[in-house]
Amino acid sequence: MSQNWMRHFELKLLDRDDEEIQLNDFKVTFRIDWRDDSSPVVADVKIWNLSDNLCNRLMKKEYSQMTIVAGYDGGGENEEEHNYGTLFSGEIRFAVKGRDDLKDTWIQLQAAGNYSAWIDMTTETTLAGGHTVADINRLMMRDFNTRGITQGVTGAMPEVVYPRGRVMMRPAREQMDLVAEMCAATWQMVEGQLRMVPVDNYIDNVVELNGESGLVGMPQLTLNEQVNVKCLINPNIQLNSLIKLTKNKVYSPLPASMKLDGKLPEKTQPGPESPKPGIDGLGEYIVRAITYKGDTRGSDWYMEMTCEAKGDKQPLGWSSQ
Repeated sequence: MSQNWMRHFELKLLDRDDEEIQLNDFKVTFRIDWRDDSSPVVADVKIWNLSDNLCNRLMKKEYSQMTIVAGYDGGGENEEEHNYGTLFSGEIRFAVKGRDDLKDTWIQLQAAGNYSAWIDMTTETTLAGGHTVADINRLMMRDFNTRGITQGVTGAMPEVVYPRGRVMMRPAREQMDLVAEMCAATWQMVEGQLRMVPVDNYIDNVVELNGESGLVGMPQLTLNEQVNVKCLINPNIQLNSLIKLTKNKVYSPLPASMKLDGKLPEKTQPGPESPKPGIDGLGEYIVRAITYKGDTRGSDWYMEMTCEAKGDKQPLGWSSQ
């Protein structure tokens, strides 16, 4: 069983000659945003007091790839106690440098996962009449394979047969948006895999969360029946996978309509409607958005998630990384 102590952190940069450097021992802050849509995962990283030579190389875009590994080492050499993994891997888009004072300098990098494939890949092909959505997806994956992107976890596709031919000449991301729409799904490129998960499914991987396993504070129920959850960094929690809240209550914030100048009204007013079944603070929730925040010299080392109740949604098989 993993233990959430002894932080683990790796920041790896790769240059165009595939030479790697690691900046694990510097003061580093990072924020990684992972949303349930086709836009790339984005990482903003700030590093303090690098050498002038390295800063200049970064500013000249000599380094093109960034990988962030984070989590916890646990209590010893036993690998079962380790709980760290890759949170982000992507292409460096730009760098900005500055200083806090006469002593401390910094450089800030922004990177995006599979950015070049997302921004500049185009699809130019045709399909004869009698094709299906699976045929379209197969052709799309042929293009993505040229960028090293393989098929990840994918939901079922409709069996509709299209009698007319189809011309596909558009950015690949727009074509994949159409495929996902046909499948009532969302898609993302994550660590070299293209995942497409229908809105009525989830990735069949569950992590139990409570005060003993890394939950921070009290989950909050929003007025649109989502649940905001904060926990220590746990790379086993993935977008569209499950968390299971145990031994907790969910805090429901007071609607703005029931506040007056920051005070409770003197007269009793009707409360908000009871949430739908499944939103009860305990049970399983699907993760729909993740933001990681870390500071190697500070207190930040957590992830914030927006989740929704699993309800009657069905699992997909888990595609291991």
